[in-house]
Amino acid sequence: MRKVGVVFLVFLLLGIASVFGEYNKDQVVSVMRENRTLVGQIQNALKESRFADAEKAFYRFAELNAGIQPFTPPKGDKKEWDRVLGAFVSAAVRGGVASRSRDAEKSDAALKELIALSQEGHKLFR
Repeated sequence: MRKVGVVFLVFLLLGIASVFGEYNKDQVVSVMRENRTLVGQIQNALKESRFADAEKAFYRFAELNAGIQPFTPPKGDKKEWDRVLGAFVSAAVRGGVASRSRDAEKSDAALKELIALSQEGHKLFR
């Protein structure tokens, strides 16, 4: 539980540091590409019961998306952007916690949520 608190504090600090930044297309594209890689890493780690690797990838996913949440998207609504990216971060943290607990079912559910949110985000903001 302590690690989850520390992770949220890091995300909060990242958000505060980025709050005054403008939309950075290169950063967003880089995050989305890394998200795709992380999803594959999580899928493989869970398939092979490598929960520590899945946990690291989930937390990296959360960190990356928290870093771009303060941006205002050039297409789509800022409230929706905040909702989708907030849900990304929450699902990734839940996946990290589930992986730490070696709970395959909850880890897989968090991964499926990340994939669904990614599809939703592309429809709204791409």
